[in-house]
This record gives sequence, structure tokens and C-alpha cells, in this order.
Amino acid sequence: DLTWSASFSTATWESVANCGVRPDSHLYGMCLHSATNVAAGYDAKVLLAGANGMYLFFASDMRVPYTTGDYVIYPLSGSVGCNAPRTMCWTPRGTMYLGIDKQVYILPFNSPTPVPIGHKIQSNTHLAGIEGIEHIPAGQMANVAAVYHDGYYKLSVAKNGQTMNSTQWWLNVARLTQDENGFWGPWYGPMTGQNISCFMLQNGAGDTGELFGGENDATVGSFVYQLHDESYHSDSGTAIQIYYQTFYHPLTNPSLRKDVHRVELELLDVLGTVSVDFSDIEGNLRTGDTVGLSGNAIYWNDKYWDEDYWSSSMPTRKTINLAQSVQPRRLSILVKHASSDDTFELYALRVEAIEQNSTFA
Repeated sequence: DLTWSASFSTATWESVANCGVRPDSHLYGMCLHSATNVAAGYDAKVLLAGANGMYLFFASDMRVPYTTGDYVIYPLSGSVGCNAPRTMCWTPRGTMYLGIDKQVYILPFNSPTPVPIGHKIQSNTHLAGIEGIEHIPAGQMANVAAVYHDGYYKLSVAKNGQTMNSTQWWLNVARLTQDENGFWGPWYGPMTGQNISCFMLQNGAGDTGELFGGENDATVGSFVYQLHDESYHSDSGTAIQIYYQTFYHPLTNPSLRKDVHRVELELLDVLGTVSVDFSDIEGNLRTGDTVGLSGNAIYWNDKYWDEDYWSSSMPTRKTINLAQSVQPRRLSILVKHASSDDTFELYALRVEAIEQNSTFA
């Protein structure tokens, strides 16, 4: 059931019988959904999270009984609901939330159709420890939390087998775009080291955008953290293993075998070693190839320019010559790099392949 209080007061609430509003679904939560900075009239809508779908509630006259007012509940396209109400956040591009199907959605303003935007934080590899939001435990879905802060939609989730939110994924909302495969991004993560059960953003009159987060680990204690102040936090210095895996590319005719003799990578010339593995849909073809990076970078200073770290680090091209070629029909390349200091950036990945006249080989 849905009911409401008088304007600017919670002293009295309208009776359910007078309101007469009941969606055909159990409701888990709600969020303001408005393209303009208004809180009344048809431009101001409330997104309702149901078990079997999402709904928009809006009106210009909320007088009761319902025969007097003009309020209405409008079901959205699709039957995917949301049982993670803490993930419902207003952003300048629309309202975002985590669906019951463990997919992140955005409801654009003036649209009745939620758009799935979380494919890039779902895992496409079977490597142990490499998992995405598809492995959030069913029992922890109601505890997943999110916030829109500093231009990012920040999602805090539990990993497989865990009972606390230990991993965060950040979406750059200002740069939200769809790639050539139809997937939305850019997403950043997984980010670890904080167990955040909930967020609170102070963005009202007189506030300065303070962001607070609640500790999710009971063994640590009942702490509240100032997440907006970088002076309170530091990197642990632990090396982060970075993975980039391509889809299974047919290269040319998917019915023909190819001989791949050489691979070229364009990437930022930071320190360390990059590992490269090759696989077809049936399994690994070749593993253990590496390229070394020189760390040829001169940092000007520690300033931020246009919200990006400014340095003179230069990209470089590295080539792997395969003395014994790999012979895929569909090729996927997995690039791995571990670093505790540097930012890994891969700009391009090319292969030299010779098509063989051997159908279904």
C-alpha cells in the first residue's frame, strides 16, 4: 500500500482507504525521479521499487479521496523489480538502481523503459576470484548500497560467500556512453579495502557535499567514515591485479582457422610486466607470454587537471612474436598486469592473422 502525509509534516498520514493506491507488487523502496529541481506537480515523479517491476507515481493534485485527486501509478516496461532500495539514486542522467536480476539499470528522464548498464561489471571469465555483480549472494541483495557523489554512481556490494559489502564499483555518470558492443560505461573497480553498509550524502542548504559511510563489519565496530575527505584515507600499497579480456573475435570468417603469428599492444609505459594469454571458446591455446615496461614517465607534479592526473607518461607499442603460431577460429586475448602504484592503460590490441582454407578445422 502507498500513503502520504501532509506537506512538510509527518504528524498525520492519509488512510490507505482514502488514497486508493496499491500497485500489484510488494514495494521495497522509493526514490525521487525528476529531471528538474522540483518536488511537486507532474514534473516531479517518485520511482517505486516493486518485487515484480518498477512504477512511477505522480500527480498534480494529491487531495484525498482518490476520486478528488489525480494521482496515478504507472508501471514501467519490463518485469524486473528492485529489492535493493539503498541502490536507488538520482543522477543527472536518470535514476539508477540494482535490479532483482543483479543488473544495474538506469531509468532516463521522460522514458518508461529502464536500460541495463551493468554488463561491464559482470564477469566474462572463469578465473577464480574474478567475479562481478552476478555473484552477489541472494541473501545480501537487500543490503547492497549506492550513492551518487562527485559525478560517480558508487555501488557497494558483497562478494560470493560474504555477508558484508566489501567491494565497490564506480560509474562515471558524466561520461556515460555506449560502446560498439552495446555495453555502457566507463565503470571502475573492483575497489576493495572498505566495508560500507550504507551512504549518506549531505547536499542540502548549507552543506558542502560531505559523504559519510557506515562500517559493515561488526568485528571492526560501529564506525562512520568521512568518505569525502581524502586526508582520512590512504592506499594500502597492495598490488592490484588488473585483467582485460576481449570477446571471442572471429578475426575474419568464423568458419575458417587462422594462424596468429604476432600481437601488438599499445599501452601506457608504466613499470612492471604484462602477461598475455590466448584462448578459443574450447579453452586455452597459449599462456605465459609477457612484455616488459620501462616506466618511462616524468611526473610534473601532484596536481589534478580537469579531474585527471596530469603527467608526461607516454604510450608505447610492444610486440609479441609467436614462433609457434596459435590457431584459433575465434580468438580471445587476456591481458594481465599487477601494480601497487601505477595506472594501467591499454589503448589498442592488434593481431596479425593469416586465414587458412580449412573449414571447421
